[in-house]
Amino acid sequence: MAYPVTLLSSWILTTILENVERRDVYVSDIASKRFIAYHGPRNCNIKYTPLVRIFVFFPVTTKGELVAIVNDSTHKITVVFTRDSIRRFETRYGQRLTYKSVHRLIIIRQANLKFMDKNTYMDFHHVLGNIPPGSLKGTPLIYLEVNEAEYFLRDAHTVPASAESTLRFVYTAPEFQMMFG
Repeated sequence: MAYPVTLLSSWILTTILENVERRDVYVSDIASKRFIAYHGPRNCNIKYTPLVRIFVFFPVTTKGELVAIVNDSTHKITVVFTRDSIRRFETRYGQRLTYKSVHRLIIIRQANLKFMDKNTYMDFHHVLGNIPPGSLKGTPLIYLEVNEAEYFLRDAHTVPASAESTLRFVYTAPEFQMMFG
């Protein structure tokens, strides 16, 4: 069954696999600095428009950042909206980022791709409960640190539970586990 939000493409996993260098050891928690740099149509550092649907929000971290899960048409990934990105978004739209934003489409304008470390683990404990036990088997968790985002469409795009259940975390994809596991 095709994902019912036709504006979304399947880009998250593909872009990670194409743009992150495979290494035995990463010396930093940053897998890819400026992983996304979107400056408008046909002016983006990746092949796809970084359009995602906000799936769910979690409580604010101890650093005042906001943890969420977003999805494209096939995969989900954890994101952290930095304090600066929250401030810019709320100033631009005159509303809280979390106010009626679930199921809305956003464009990620700037983001880094990072590995979860011991310090961020506690900020993600709510999210980790959504990942099937045993599905990671030593695979590192990766997330998007969103530095800037904007609405694409403010209309909610709700989909049937059967379609939601087809979305998988990028960490559980065999291609991801082969590359990073």
